[in-house]
Amino acid sequence: MKALKIIGAVILGVTLVALYVFVIMHLWNWLIPDMFGVTSITYWQAAGLLLLFKLLFLGNGWRCNKDESSKDDEAYKAHWKSNFRQRWEEKCKTQQQNNDE
Repeated sequence: MKALKIIGAVILGVTLVALYVFVIMHLWNWLIPDMFGVTSITYWQAAGLLLLFKLLFLGNGWRCNKDESSKDDEAYKAHWKSNFRQRWEEKCKTQQQNNDE
């Protein structure tokens, strides 16, 4: 029974990825050739583009030490949030001063 669930999950995952690539291919072929004058793409080219964009914009997702990287991520997020909060407070103060004048 457990093996059947695993096989079903794998089949569902492959089907969803294939559907996603199919949608991207049709969106590209519908929009991009008319907008930019480029050629249409095939299913495998759409799959390659999705992989390329994932690697370029989302990273590869393969980390050797997840504990170490998650600590780095949390520190980065905390640093970014504190900087954002400081800038936001400064802008609010200057805007309040400009409104008071």
